[in-house]
Amino acid sequence: MSLNRVQLALLALLATFASGHVPQTLAADVVDTWPDTWSATDALGRTLIDHQQAGPPRPDRTVGVFYFLWLGQHGTGGPYDITRILAAHPDAMSRPTSPPWGPAKHYHHWGESLFGYYFSDDAWVLRKHAQMLSDANVDVIIFDVTNQVTYRKVYMRLCEVFAAVRRDGGRTPQIAFLCPFWNPHKTVDELYADLYKPGLHTDLWFQWKGKPLILADPAKVSDEVKGFFTFRAPQPDYFRGPSGPDQWGWLEIHPQHVYRNSAGEAEQMTVGIGQNGSGKRLCAFSEANTYGRSWHRGAQDTRPDAVHYGFNIAEQWERALEVDPQFIFITGWNEWIAMRLDEFAGVREPVMFVDVFTQEDSRDIEPMKGGHADNYYYQMVNHIRRYKGVRPGPKAGKPATITIDGRFDDWRVVRPEFRDDRGDTMHRDHPAYDDIGRYENRTGRNDFLELNVAR
Repeated sequence: MSLNRVQLALLALLATFASGHVPQTLAADVVDTWPDTWSATDALGRTLIDHQQAGPPRPDRTVGVFYFLWLGQHGTGGPYDITRILAAHPDAMSRPTSPPWGPAKHYHHWGESLFGYYFSDDAWVLRKHAQMLSDANVDVIIFDVTNQVTYRKVYMRLCEVFAAVRRDGGRTPQIAFLCPFWNPHKTVDELYADLYKPGLHTDLWFQWKGKPLILADPAKVSDEVKGFFTFRAPQPDYFRGPSGPDQWGWLEIHPQHVYRNSAGEAEQMTVGIGQNGSGKRLCAFSEANTYGRSWHRGAQDTRPDAVHYGFNIAEQWERALEVDPQFIFITGWNEWIAMRLDEFAGVREPVMFVDVFTQEDSRDIEPMKGGHADNYYYQMVNHIRRYKGVRPGPKAGKPATITIDGRFDDWRVVRPEFRDDRGDTMHRDHPAYDDIGRYENRTGRNDFLELNVAR
């Protein structure tokens, strides 16, 4: 590209941007930002693999991520952060009092998300999730409704935000539901009546074998819905594996089982950040000797920084990649909370937390403030690339002469063109937990969408 010194002093850089709020009603074609070709290095020095290392894209491989809708939906007290409480009161696990804990049977956070102690219907956070998960090449987020609460208000809000992202030309994952393991009848009927039967947000429904996927036992649902969905009966147990075809897992200990369909194909496997089990039994994550983030090779890695590496899920990814099933189910994205109990599965202790407890004993990939930050996110991106492949990166075009005259037509021939997701400048204004009150951020101004660089 031929440029004079004055032009070079201008950095020879073009940026096309939108100012202020992103319009939510304009139709647009999907803009491919080529996220599978982006490069990144995490805090541990691990660099994302590229096309040469991952091979070409494999469109017949699918990734789902377990996603939670419950933050702020079961009370807004606190937030009660277990990690902060234990740091201030090292003996708190032997003292079932409030304070330092929140009230009994109230939900406590194991740590703080990068986006704060947010509520699940925070549109600003939902847009960030759409961006991060689609950029990671996640196909579907699978909502946890296993406790017979569907969180209709939240998933409808998510669908509205995802629809707005798509209208702006962005990409989002699709959606599906993991229903109660033992008695899904009421929950499936409710989801069908509220979302599927009226045909709401049909473009977001994740399809499997030609129909919307739902994880529920087809022997335990109403006749009205049996022909509508593709059913996969979920296996709740971390240890047993499938008892027949057309079942799927959601979380298992290593080595994970292979879940086969009625044709005998290796259809699905799980990979998980950590598992609240000990030996061969289900337990609370707050008990001793659980399968936390640093568990691998049959033991707990005791190095001080082991929790930052994701050894548990890395070992599970190796197992899944070796089998190479059609679908990989990742647990999980944004669980964050657990109820304070004093008994679980026949074990009594003064203070217990079942599904999450501390940074080590938890299973969220969503980046956290401090701690391992975004290490687990980039680790997930890397393994998805190994599983699904990567496109070749764009190549530089021919040199060109650019006239710096306030017009940008000359730049249209410059390659590569670097693109970014639309909506980074969306303003935030949403209620939060009681001790926080509200999250507000109105600093967003210029949303850079396209960038060309002179050479």
